[in-house]
Amino acid sequence: MIINFAAYFTQNNVPATGLTPTITIINVSDETTEVTDASMTELGLGWYKYEWSSTDLTKDYVARADGGVTLSDGERYAPCTGDPKPSLILKWLQNRLTKNIGAGEYTLYDNDKTTAIATGKYSSTERLPD
Repeated sequence: MIINFAAYFTQNNVPATGLTPTITIINVSDETTEVTDASMTELGLGWYKYEWSSTDLTKDYVARADGGVTLSDGERYAPCTGDPKPSLILKWLQNRLTKNIGAGEYTLYDNDKTTAIATGKYSSTERLPD
């Protein structure tokens, strides 16, 4: 599953273009750094993105982008947003989720209905969509 992290930068309160920002991603669960200073791609209008495919959807992540030394300290760092959940909800709505209730396991399939994009376990206290 791919998560697109996005960050917005300004320079003197104006959208900053032409930067070469980097991103660092941290796993909230175990506090490990998953990605360190990876290059981001400019989208325009001050927005930059990083496409990350090495994710475990059972964990939560936070990310911080560094816009570089040309920005002032107050504008240099930006929190990044990145959430795969809208696409996962669409997969659920398209009946791409299968459950093995006895084993407490689930598999979420991509549009081809054969490629597993998320798997995991759930407890009897958690409820997965029908």
